[in-house]
Amino acid sequence: MDYHDAPATKLLKVTCAICGEDLLDAKSVEYGMGPHCRSKHGFLGKNAPQVSDQDRVKANRIIYSIASGLPGEYLGEAIKELREMGFSLLAATLEDRKCSVRVEGHDSSTLAVRFPFNMSVVDAIKARVPGRRWNREEKAWLVPATTQARAALWEILKTHFPGEMMMTENGVKQIPFSNGGRT
Repeated sequence: MDYHDAPATKLLKVTCAICGEDLLDAKSVEYGMGPHCRSKHGFLGKNAPQVSDQDRVKANRIIYSIASGLPGEYLGEAIKELREMGFSLLAATLEDRKCSVRVEGHDSSTLAVRFPFNMSVVDAIKARVPGRRWNREEKAWLVPATTQARAALWEILKTHFPGEMMMTENGVKQIPFSNGGRT
C-alpha cells in the first residue's frame, strides 16, 4: 500500500497552505507548508523575518490552520496576523493564492476588478454595471467607483462567487452568500 493510500494518512492529510500539494513529513505538516514553499515565500531561510520563538510558534499555528482548511471568514484575519508578525512575503503569497477575486483601486475614481474568466460574469457586468470598460493591458474590468456601479458589481460577485475569497484595498474578505445561507 502506498503512503498516500494509507488510512492514517487520509485522516491526517494536510496540504501546503501555498501550493496545495500533500505534505508528507512531520515538519511540513507541523508548519502547514512544504520545505520549498517555506523558504521561497519567506517563512524560513534568507527571506524570513527575525521573530521570537513565541511568534514563530504562533505563525506555525496560523499557517497550519490555513493548510487544514481554515473557514474563509477567518482567512483575512489570519493573513493580517502573519503580516503584522513580519511575514509580509508569505502574507502576500497567501492573498494571491487564496483570493480568486480582486477589487482594488485603479485611480481615485475607478476600481480594477479581476476574476477567473466566466462568460456569465462578463455578460452580467456588461449588462448591469454602468460605465464599466475592459482594459486589455491590465486584464481587468475598470468600474467607476460610484455607489450605483459598486452596488451592481457587489450583487454580481455575490451571485457568481458566493463564499469565495476576495482581495480588496482593505484586505481579504469572503464574498457572502447572496441568500444569506450556504447552499
